[in-house]
Amino acid sequence: MDLFYKIQTTEVPLQKSTILVLPFSRDEFLDKLAKSTLTTCRNHSSSQSESYLFCGKIDKQKFKILRKSVHGVTFLPILEGYVEDTKRGCIVFLHYKLFNNIKQFFFFALLFILCVSGYFFFIKEEPMNTFLCFLFISLNYAVAHVNFRRQVRLTHQELIKVIES
Repeated sequence: MDLFYKIQTTEVPLQKSTILVLPFSRDEFLDKLAKSTLTTCRNHSSSQSESYLFCGKIDKQKFKILRKSVHGVTFLPILEGYVEDTKRGCIVFLHYKLFNNIKQFFFFALLFILCVSGYFFFIKEEPMNTFLCFLFISLNYAVAHVNFRRQVRLTHQELIKVIES
């Protein structure tokens, strides 16, 4: 029997939301999460932080964490959560999203490529180059989406380990 139930999962481009129902109280869940979360994500020695899976901030009803990684991961999601107490446990609302600077990079890259494709289509009248620009935009988005989903899956697996511990 599972320790929790996943009620709903919603995905929009480069974001994901999930609702979990847990059989223990909000305080128990947040205590488990706090035991595996380092409060600062900077300048931590490897011996001190080996037991921690996440780094971030945990409050009384909400948290904002990210999975620890040894090297930089471009599509590492920020996990924001809100925990609500119920009579038989708690409900955890999870929201995975990209860092704002990654979103800004995609926006400006998209804007630049759209301008280049407009140049090729309207001024140079080369539809093949315009098609290649749109192909590049699609490929860029596909790579970002696949990598983001992979990182969300890895982060979610680490969170499940914390819940089941």
